[in-house]
Amino acid sequence: MPVLEIDDLSVSFSGRSGKHIALKSVSFSVNKGEIVAIVGESGSGKSVTSLTAMGLLANSAAIERGSIHFHSRHGQRHDLLNMKEDDRRQLRGRDMAMIFQEPMTSLNPVLKVGDQLTEALRDHQLCDAATADKKARELLRKVRIADVDRVMKSYPASLSGGMRQRVMIAQALVCEP
Repeated sequence: MPVLEIDDLSVSFSGRSGKHIALKSVSFSVNKGEIVAIVGESGSGKSVTSLTAMGLLANSAAIERGSIHFHSRHGQRHDLLNMKEDDRRQLRGRDMAMIFQEPMTSLNPVLKVGDQLTEALRDHQLCDAATADKKARELLRKVRIADVDRVMKSYPASLSGGMRQRVMIAQALVCEP
C-alpha cells in the first residue's frame, strides 16, 4: 500500500496577468521504504507538488483537479485535499515532514535552534521539556553537528548555511514522520 498517492494533480496560480498552470496532471505514488526523487529544471513544479501535499500553498493557488492520499503510520487513509486545516496540521510534523530548500526562510530567526526543535516534540509527542531537549540533542548529533550545546543556544543567523540545512533535516525528523 502506498504511503503517498498523487493522482492527476493540477494546480494554478492567479496573478496580475491572469491564471497560470503550475502543475498539469502530475501522478505518482511512494511506497513504504521507497525513496522517490522528483527531478526537474527550475519552475517545473517540484516545490509546488510538495507544498500542495503538505497543505502549504499560497492563497493565490488553486487546485484545479486531482487527489492526494496519505496513509499515516496508524494505517489511516487521509484525503489531503479535503481535510480540515486543524487535522492536517496534526499530520504535519508527526506523520509528514518537508525539508525546505532555503533554511533561512524556514527557521524562525528570533527563536534559538533548541527552542525550535523542542517545540515540535512538546506539541506532537507531548514530551516534558527535559525529554524534548534530550531528543533534540540526539537528532543534532545524528545529522553530524559536533558542537550541539552551542547550536542549541544559537539563533539561525549565526550558523553557516550547511549547519542551518542540517538543523532543518533534524527538525523534519524530530517526530519521526
